Amino acid sequence: MFKREHRGESSYDYQALKRAKQCASVALLHQDLTETSLEFYEKISQLLIRYVIQLRMVPQSLSTRNIDDILDLNLVIICVSCHYIQNPHILPKAVEVMNLLCAPSEHTLLRQATEYLFNHCLAQGLLVHALNKLYTGNE
Repeated sequence: MFKREHRGESSYDYQALKRAKQCASVALLHQDLTETSLEFYEKISQLLIRYVIQLRMVPQSLSTRNIDDILDLNLVIICVSCHYIQNPHILPKAVEVMNLLCAPSEHTLLRQATEYLFNHCLAQGLLVHALNKLYTGNE
């Protein structure tokens, strides 16, 4: 009985060594294949992480707050920034937040925020002009 278990372990060790030798020879002989495989798995992991982040639920602290006030503040920052805000870094960050909020989402809170944003009177009157001014001014 002991000999059979011992034979099974040696067979397993032999198979493991055989696979290790094959992997080492592929890594040495086909370096492009190894690099391409690493790039492929890197892209797949980035894609999976992106899906996990996008499908993640909004934290409870955000869902209980009044999102309308946050959107109003962002609209004011973007639309009237040239008159009241002197820091040039705040405006691009506000636009970045707006882009994240306006991205297609499965979460109902973000969908409602997007609808509110596009239907707001400041957005309808001044947002397009302010964004055009921002993008043409920075280029």
